Amino acid sequence: MKKYTLISTLFILMTILLSAFVIAQASPGTRVTVELLSQTPDPVEQGQYVEVRWQVENAGSEGTNDFIFEVLPEYPFSLDPGVPSIQNLGRLGSYQVGDDAFIAYYKLRVDENTLDGSTELKYRYSIDGGKTWTEDSDDIRIEDTNFLISVSSVKTIPSNVAPGQDVTISFDIENLASSTIEDVSVELDLDDASFSPIGISDEIVVGKIPSKEKKTIEFPLAVDADAESKIHKIPVTLTYSSKQGDSYTKEFQVGIRVFEEPEYLANLETTDIYTNKKSGEVVVSISNTGISKMNFLTLELKQSSDYNILSSEKIYIGNLDSDDFETATFNLYIDTNKEEVPLNFIVTYKDEYNNRYSDIQELNLRIYNNNDAIKFGLETPKSRTNIILGIISIVLLTVFWLFMLIDIMKSKAEGYKKILWVVLILFTYAVGAALYYILGRKKKDMVGN
Repeated sequence: MKKYTLISTLFILMTILLSAFVIAQASPGTRVTVELLSQTPDPVEQGQYVEVRWQVENAGSEGTNDFIFEVLPEYPFSLDPGVPSIQNLGRLGSYQVGDDAFIAYYKLRVDENTLDGSTELKYRYSIDGGKTWTEDSDDIRIEDTNFLISVSSVKTIPSNVAPGQDVTISFDIENLASSTIEDVSVELDLDDASFSPIGISDEIVVGKIPSKEKKTIEFPLAVDADAESKIHKIPVTLTYSSKQGDSYTKEFQVGIRVFEEPEYLANLETTDIYTNKKSGEVVVSISNTGISKMNFLTLELKQSSDYNILSSEKIYIGNLDSDDFETATFNLYIDTNKEEVPLNFIVTYKDEYNNRYSDIQELNLRIYNNNDAIKFGLETPKSRTNIILGIISIVLLTVFWLFMLIDIMKSKAEGYKKILWVVLILFTYAVGAALYYILGRKKKDMVGN
């Protein structure tokens, strides 16, 4: 009897403990987990497709009706055109785990220029139809299976280098094989004359790299002072041998970003405007004094109360290479009493990385009075001979006018005709005198004869 009671008691206790365990395991609400199920192939080669499967489970006591899963492919991963990145999995029931779990499947392409190593593939999911999202990622292994070595952490120090500065190429070499690799050497192809090795040659002999170990390789380089602003691609050749004596060669490229902001000089080249109340041309030059190229260069003259712009305000110059210059001509009318007229130009352009620049350049136009302009030979004085001839002409015309006026006054012409001629000569000066001389005197002479 006692034995039966003991067994019953133990059974009841076990039942209570099991119930408590089940209750403890039951989570209120939803408890969604996403886990990378498989990567096929593993590793995937560059330029090939990889099939990725995520297992979606809900260990919670409540389900969800609008479960959405979305892969977020970034370089080096991409989906084929037309393949959706979002999958609406619908209802995810409570305690839907194990064999009942959802499988999110994607087939992605790996870029052929990707380096060996693990690369992060991002994804996100929503349990409320896209109102809120949870983001996460998993590593996808990428490796050229023809090689036993991985090149990773490729970088340049600094990431941007100016002409005339030094830069270091750095990367890690990792032995992925299960045995030591030998005769490891790395060589740069420096056919690009913009770079020269510092202190060492363009080849580094590493020797042996034990299994699963890394070696960091660094090439210090000097950048030529005339190096063009662009991304220079340096070919790298990696050679090594397996323990069995098989030789391998791996080639890749390292990009060095050479950049210097464009520099230029703006000048007022020539002008034919030296005095106020005059119109003429102003010629402005832009000289590219830097290494970088100036693209889509435009020169605009701002309006001012000191002058009127008679030509176009904005002139497109185009692309300007290093150590080159171009000019732009503006027609102006100067209307000011200032000795110096500020000409404000807006200079807009882009560099070789398509960065936009806009500067204001002020160039001063010197204005002289008439005497100084003649003194400095900027303007030609009026001829004194012409002035004298003009005075003589006026005197002769005046004498002729007076003679004709006296002549009509002394004439015996009829009263009203005489008055008309006098009025005509008085008010039209030399014109009336000439008419009287040609018509009036001739008629009078004919009458007198």
